[in-house]
Amino acid sequence: MRHRARLEVLLGAREARAVVGALRPSNVRLPEGMRIAMGARRGRLEVRIGMRDGLFTLLSTLNELLAEAEAAWRALLVAKEAKLK
Repeated sequence: MRHRARLEVLLGAREARAVVGALRPSNVRLPEGMRIAMGARRGRLEVRIGMRDGLFTLLSTLNELLAEAEAAWRALLVAKEAKLK
């Protein structure tokens, strides 16, 4: 069975591109049967994950990507605040 997940997060154009750039290294070595597509469109971070079998692997990967996206987002906020000071 094929499982799929799609995530869209509204961030703003520059921020979405920056978060996608931060997440790209996570897309290099994937488990067999998994595909990840991500991009920044209209100010949104878009992530699509497909997995042949392994529903829990897909959910775990989605959880990891969310944590990494949040870390990248927080780093952007800190950088913006530092720039304003």
